[in-house]
Amino acid sequence: MKPLTISAVALAFTLIAIASAQVTTSQYDNARAGTTLREKTLTPQNVNAKQFGKLGAFKVDGAVYAQPLFIPAVEIPGKGNHDVLFVATEHDSVYAFDATRPDDPPLWKVSFLDKSRGTGILATRLRLIVRNKRQAPEPGNIFQCGRLLLKPEIGRAYWDDKDVNLTVSEFKIIYLISSRVGEYVPYRQIYDAMHYTGFVAGSGEHGYRANVRSSIKRIRNKFRECDPVFDEINNYTGFGYCWGKRGK
Repeated sequence: MKPLTISAVALAFTLIAIASAQVTTSQYDNARAGTTLREKTLTPQNVNAKQFGKLGAFKVDGAVYAQPLFIPAVEIPGKGNHDVLFVATEHDSVYAFDATRPDDPPLWKVSFLDKSRGTGILATRLRLIVRNKRQAPEPGNIFQCGRLLLKPEIGRAYWDDKDVNLTVSEFKIIYLISSRVGEYVPYRQIYDAMHYTGFVAGSGEHGYRANVRSSIKRIRNKFRECDPVFDEINNYTGFGYCWGKRGK
């Protein structure tokens, strides 16, 4: 459980300017400038070591990178009217907190994880433990595979400490095949990792093969921007792809 701290900035908005202050998008407004040009409450005089600092913490289940949103005077069924802080975590959870009571439990919490898909991933990891005598990376941990470093919590891949700048789908592919070093992963499994089990694109029942091939091509090009001789992704024509050499 990780704490999301709240400072006097948020509380000042909440308690003093509650009628007008709200944060409904990233960096306050569509200009994405990260400024509040109409701020009248906080000044260099009252933001100081005596009056400004940590007021409490909201407990959440993972890292928070998305912009927390704030809406005043929200009616919560069965719980009355609250000034609500909405927080999304890297574990696909969304919380609603009373912004004026940072140490209270959430007003509600929703998980957006696909439970059926999560079960499949867990089963795959258990098979890998038995087959390879090593555990596949757990969400939130750093996974090292030779020169490859993966950070599943934030969906980032690094090659020789250089960020490969993969998209979410591309990261899922690398996460899958690198956890099965030396083993060919079928096209269908790779496609399912990109989307969900059984997903069918508009190009027909077997169109997923072309989709996977184009994704792998983009991934290789990105790795080669970091390392011109990168050759860790190998193809078994008509079947799938392998990270590293077969049987390595």
